[in-house]
Amino acid sequence: MQQLGRGLRKSQDKEYVVILDFIGNYKNNFMIPIALSGDRSYNKDNIRRYVLEGERIIPGSSTIHFDEISKKQIFASIDKLSGIKTFIKESYKNLKYKLNRTPLLMDFLSNHEVDPLVILKEYKTYYKLLESIDASSIEKPLNDKELTVLEYYSSIIANSRRPIEAELLNQIINLYTIEPFDLLNQINSKYNTQFNMNHLNSALSNITGNFIKTSAEKDKYTLLNSVILHNDDKLSISNDFKNILTNTQFKEYIQDLIDVCIEKNKSLRNKKKDIFGFIMYEKYSRRDVCQLLNHIKDDASTMYGMKQLNKNTCIFVTYHKADGINGAEYLDGKPNYSDSFMDSQTFMWNSKIGNGPESKYMKEFTSGETKRLFVKKSDGEGTDFYYMGTFEIDNIKGTTKKNNKGVLQPICDVTLKMNESIREDIFDYLQQ
Repeated sequence: MQQLGRGLRKSQDKEYVVILDFIGNYKNNFMIPIALSGDRSYNKDNIRRYVLEGERIIPGSSTIHFDEISKKQIFASIDKLSGIKTFIKESYKNLKYKLNRTPLLMDFLSNHEVDPLVILKEYKTYYKLLESIDASSIEKPLNDKELTVLEYYSSIIANSRRPIEAELLNQIINLYTIEPFDLLNQINSKYNTQFNMNHLNSALSNITGNFIKTSAEKDKYTLLNSVILHNDDKLSISNDFKNILTNTQFKEYIQDLIDVCIEKNKSLRNKKKDIFGFIMYEKYSRRDVCQLLNHIKDDASTMYGMKQLNKNTCIFVTYHKADGINGAEYLDGKPNYSDSFMDSQTFMWNSKIGNGPESKYMKEFTSGETKRLFVKKSDGEGTDFYYMGTFEIDNIKGTTKKNNKGVLQPICDVTLKMNESIREDIFDYLQQ
């Protein structure tokens, strides 16, 4: 920042300044894009995006360029970013001092502080953060029932990649009764979307806990089953849930989650989306994909390699496996699949070992009406994948590969053609 300040001093006949910064191999160099962008969210994806897209998003006629070695070092630093709770606590104290009141999650978002989703990832609920660092600010402690509901909605509302869950819950807790088609019309107008009754039923499944698949979670969140009732083509709040909302602080926490989701989705309003709401190069978890494709249950735990959801074939690829692309023949005792881009429009993909061209697995793969590719660079990036767009199958070649017992098994080498060329900065990032 000192270099920038000195260099930007005005001087006669001075039209521009070039600043060279030689980055050392120090632990916290993820702070460099944070300092340059002013983004204090500590959201790893935001930091990566600034390194990737700095020239696209820096204001005015300025440009920024990270050399390839610097990029590699910064990305490695981002993957290992730790001590997040320290940043959260510092951000909370600064924000409380600035506002002169106890901040809400929405305050973190509107004041460009730590991303609310980072807070929820670390603490599960905002209430738990307050318990941890500022318990005196809690006017009325939550009981077990209230905390269970808050924990569930903290996991599905604020981070929802579509606004329909938040808008549905918003109207239920404030109006108590909803006309479904009126709600859909309002949402589609507000967000420039094309939601229909399938999306609304999917959102209802999320709000009422029916989307949950594991029996342990079903038992834990069973009280959510009666949050919303169907009555004469209307949706109404249950008396049980209405009673819980009489705790005004609990309701404030729920409203806060809703407000964060609505604001985050409003910021994506003008981005190009497909009919299900996917945006190129945004990141999605497997659960997000289930949700956006209106899948009836959360199948995230079984979505490895390839999965078909509602006639959509989805491929999930970790680009760099352990020591690199196509490194060892086996990784952790498992076959190392040769999944990689040949160029910005051609992707080579291996089927799951043991599945030849005529297998049930490959028939499921080829039968999807729409085929989507999701890629993450490495496991260090976490569990979310970049959406790379839709593709067509160019060629399927049956071959063999040894399994972890050294036995040759059928497998398919598949050539995919992307319907839209991969953006250069994303392509380069994956190749590094």
